[in-house]
Amino acid sequence: ERRMQQQQQRQRKPLRSPNRGRSSLPEELRSGIEVSDSSEATTDDVLVEVRSFYSPEQSKPAQNEFMFLYRVRITNQGQHTVRLLQRKWEIESSSGDKETAQGPGVIGTQPFLEPGQSFEYTSAVPIRGRIARKNGDAVVGRMSGAYIMRVEDDGGEEGGEQTGEPFEVRIAPFYLMLADADGENGTA
Repeated sequence: ERRMQQQQQRQRKPLRSPNRGRSSLPEELRSGIEVSDSSEATTDDVLVEVRSFYSPEQSKPAQNEFMFLYRVRITNQGQHTVRLLQRKWEIESSSGDKETAQGPGVIGTQPFLEPGQSFEYTSAVPIRGRIARKNGDAVVGRMSGAYIMRVEDDGGEEGGEQTGEPFEVRIAPFYLMLADADGENGTA
């Protein structure tokens, strides 16, 4: 009976959340990859600009626990009103951990953006990990992701996108970096 219990214990594997995994970030940081605390990408006439800021007052570096704020601006450069329905973030630590965070809207809302209109918000992300040095920058992690949006009108154009057609808008990768001695990659 005791032998059977030992076998069962050996066969048990730690449960991993389906939202967690391993990141390739540690290997990438050892390569020639460029790092920046901001990013910009346009998908289907929707521009997403992001910048991260280290929050030292909410961090515990001695325990490898860091808090970052990130400011997002979404601009509708198209000719149709769009609505942000969902978000999905990939959060990777320089220690190699990877987590997915997803849900409806952003900061409790699913904003509409008319042609030419922007929507801005600030949010926060806690991250555990070691500090990796890359060309003098102190990198703790990286974020990227996507928004699911939907066209809310047809703009009165023939052959335009149909109302209600969902599409994915890319959020380009940006890095979670500590402020350097000059205050660059600044604090919020």
